Amino acid sequence: MATVTFDNGTVWNNTLSGDAKYSTKVPGHAGQGREVRGIGGSIRGLTTAGKRPVILTGTFAFDSSYPTGGEDISAIWDAFPSGVVSGVLFQQPNVAAARTVDVNTTSKLLLAYTDGLVTQCTATTNLSAITSLRWVAWGY
Repeated sequence: MATVTFDNGTVWNNTLSGDAKYSTKVPGHAGQGREVRGIGGSIRGLTTAGKRPVILTGTFAFDSSYPTGGEDISAIWDAFPSGVVSGVLFQQPNVAAARTVDVNTTSKLLLAYTDGLVTQCTATTNLSAITSLRWVAWGY
C-alpha cells in the first residue's frame, strides 16, 4: 500500500475510501498547514481574494506494486483549505538506481520512471525500497 504521510502525523492510505483513508481526519484548514508570510503578509502571486497561502510537507512511501499510470496523491490536494495546489515538489528517490519521479497535477498522480523522465515504470513494479520520499506543496 502506497502512503502519503503529512508532517503533522496524519497518514493517508489510498486503499481505503472516504474519511477511512486517513489515520486521523484531515481537517483541511488551521493546523494542517503552515502559513507562510513574506513582505506584506503573504507570498506575492499566491494569495487570491484574501486567502492565505499554505505550505504542507510530508513523506511518501511506494509499495510493492506500482499501478499503471501512477500513484494517487490526491490527499495532498484534499488537505488544502480551498483544495488549490499551486505546486508540489518531490525529492528524487534514487538517481543512482535510475529512478525519478514526476507529478501530474491534472490527474493528481505521482509518476515513477526508470530512466529520467522517459520510461514510466511498468504496472506491478516493486518500488517498496523507496520510502520516506520528502515532498513540499504550496497552495491555499
